[in-house]
Amino acid sequence: MSANDLTPEEHVKVQAVAQGYIDSSISKTVNAPKTHTVADVERLYMMAYDMGLKELLTCATAVGRAFWKELKRKRRKTGSSNSANRLTNLAKTKYG
Repeated sequence: MSANDLTPEEHVKVQAVAQGYIDSSISKTVNAPKTHTVADVERLYMMAYDMGLKELLTCATAVGRAFWKELKRKRRKTGSSNSANRLTNLAKTKYG
């Protein structure tokens, strides 16, 4: 079995299990298909947040910039959505 055999959701679950045995930091890349949308990446980040992950790194380069632009747009439009705040907090654990 290789990383490409796992779904993005399975990658998040693997990290959640491993993190339970690590007292500091863990780095695990979620390999996502090129077809992943901004909504798919947002769903993965919310899943990671809800599972208490310390960080999440996704590899879906086609989505990367569009995802952060969409997150900023949501925050401007709503003043600050709960999901946008949760995503920003998760991102801050990785990027400061």
